[in-house]
Amino acid sequence: MLSQASEEGPTTNLRIDTVPVATALRDGAILQNIFNHIELLPDIICLSGTNRALQAAGIKTMRHRWESILRPFIGGHMFEFSHIMQLCKIVITGSCTMAMLVGEYVTPNNLNLVTPRGNREALYSFLLDDLRYHRVQRNILPHHAFKGTIRSFAKFRREDRVITVSEATVDGPFDVIVSSQTTADMLCMTAGGLVTFYPHLTLNLLITMANHTAPHRHARLNVGSAKTDRFAFHRTSSFIHGPCGVLCPALWRSVSDQGRQSLTLEWDQNFSIKPLIDSSRTVWRLALRCRNSECLSNRRRDSRQKALPPRPVPCTPTTIKQQELHIANHAPRYDRAFTGILYATGATKPSLVTIPVREFALPVKQLSDLEILHWLDALGPERYMSTSSRFRKTYNPKYGEYHAHSYTFFREHPMAYTPPNLCIRTAADVTPGDEDVTGNVLVIKHVHGRKHDLVHCGEDDVSYVNTILKMTVTQSDFWL
Repeated sequence: MLSQASEEGPTTNLRIDTVPVATALRDGAILQNIFNHIELLPDIICLSGTNRALQAAGIKTMRHRWESILRPFIGGHMFEFSHIMQLCKIVITGSCTMAMLVGEYVTPNNLNLVTPRGNREALYSFLLDDLRYHRVQRNILPHHAFKGTIRSFAKFRREDRVITVSEATVDGPFDVIVSSQTTADMLCMTAGGLVTFYPHLTLNLLITMANHTAPHRHARLNVGSAKTDRFAFHRTSSFIHGPCGVLCPALWRSVSDQGRQSLTLEWDQNFSIKPLIDSSRTVWRLALRCRNSECLSNRRRDSRQKALPPRPVPCTPTTIKQQELHIANHAPRYDRAFTGILYATGATKPSLVTIPVREFALPVKQLSDLEILHWLDALGPERYMSTSSRFRKTYNPKYGEYHAHSYTFFREHPMAYTPPNLCIRTAADVTPGDEDVTGNVLVIKHVHGRKHDLVHCGEDDVSYVNTILKMTVTQSDFWL
């Protein structure tokens, strides 16, 4: 309180009685009021890390937000719902997840669930028997953007509440998530964590389009965040007004990427989303090529930019040398590369070739950081999305001088319709009439048990890999 002035004149020492900040930050009511005025989930988590009192208040706020979003759809079945999500590896996407991320900027309309392949029946039973929803209609189709990533789609209704269930075609939800029409919709959450891809765009209320899902280049998108006025809508990355960097739509991304490429937020370790992220092998890109005139990856800006995979892929000694020149002259220049072994379909002996590390992928964290598309077509007809572990096999020597290292064999996509591999036929002494290995085969060497710890291949490795081929060429399961 300010001290009162005396009759002799005004006082020269004003005193203010204050509550110490440390005391205020231990007051639960004050802390809760602070958190109630914070909308963005990253800001809540950041403030929660300040001290124990703020951490307790922050966790309480995040759990309350989670429950307030879900309660209109599942009522008092919070524990059961969290349990079945964890058990069946189910994630939530759409407006509910956006509301968790940005707060009251979003009012959820539907609860959109994505379940891995084979887990839908347990979820259906929970919705029908426990939550008393009814299935709206059978044979309903999902949005065309998710064609190829959703095995089955169902809609359930109870009064004015709607729950949709998308069963993925694979054992994981992320193929569905990254098929969304816009970057802002590429997010999902469990009962204890959330991941958003392209967080720089989403949290700054910007949005770009996954070009391959557009029904027509002049058509307005009609699903998810694109149908609202909340975001600035852009069809290309030209709005950046400079090089795209990690935001380039033609850049391949992995679900497990970190930094500016994704943001993972967690409020309950019991229902962490990180195991789902770590086990995912989904890689994707938004566009075949960048249309930003200032982007270093724009092929129209620099003729040294080449489309990958090349058509046709290098298959003879001459075309292998040409591809080496393309890699050496690539723009932007590759920062690092490793030496691998290529068994080309039209060659009589294997070649040591350069395998560069993808742009913005240093340090190497996984094998998908390598730009193997210079040497083989691992995509086939799937030009925008792939699975990094598909069409590859790792051989682990169990004894001898090579047991400290492993070799991973990359194959071409079956629908690339490649010819028999003459090089492997020669190196492995394949008997005429036996089934051939088709397409180029690329071999990478790395430390045993640490696939990100890559090692250059040499001539000695060529001899040893030839021995591996002789042992495995007739084993069909090795090449699946």
